[in-house]
Amino acid sequence: MKLKNLTKDLYGKRHFADCTATQMIVNPLYATLETVVTGMSDVVSLKSRAIATCFTYAVLGNLTKFRDWSKEKIGITKKSSEKVKFLYDTLFAGGITLSVKPLIYIASGETDWKKIAIATLGSTAIGGALGGLIFYGVDVFRDLVGVQESERTPSFLKNKSKRFKKNLATILVTSSLATTGLVYMLTPNKEATPNKEAEQKKVSVLFQPDDFVDFIC
Repeated sequence: MKLKNLTKDLYGKRHFADCTATQMIVNPLYATLETVVTGMSDVVSLKSRAIATCFTYAVLGNLTKFRDWSKEKIGITKKSSEKVKFLYDTLFAGGITLSVKPLIYIASGETDWKKIAIATLGSTAIGGALGGLIFYGVDVFRDLVGVQESERTPSFLKNKSKRFKKNLATILVTSSLATTGLVYMLTPNKEATPNKEAEQKKVSVLFQPDDFVDFIC
């Protein structure tokens, strides 16, 4: 992959597939971290998830193209071992998370620097620890939605029909949304507001699984 190709098709189907896969994996985890571990209010956490999701689709999703290019530059290929791929993705995900998380929490209205620090460090730990899994999911999700075949796709899925793969992708995205919503239902709202339900609805409409999977496919 040449460097100049990184600017091509910036917001094409692969971009949306990568963004959807990333948010599908991290949103339930970060929602739990923010509300249960750091003690952020539901409203602040919801805003952080909305901002992070929008920012991913606007900017961060294109870093997956840089990831593909940089892997080739340092000699990581399709034939490289899974251990090497996981290690690189761990470092890549951890670095991105550490860079952007404080800004997202500040933009979400959080003013407690202790909570911001804990959430940032926790998010970076999650991003780093699960970086390999996250980008493994990105590669497999590309295959499920028909954007790009991946050698990392489990053998029992490789020969499944396009319809089966698309349906599985929709189920995975829907399950992620349901799990994230369940986190907010089970955690007490530490800053009571009559607009909490409205805030949740605003976030939910940002990410409709059928629409995104249909667009990608």
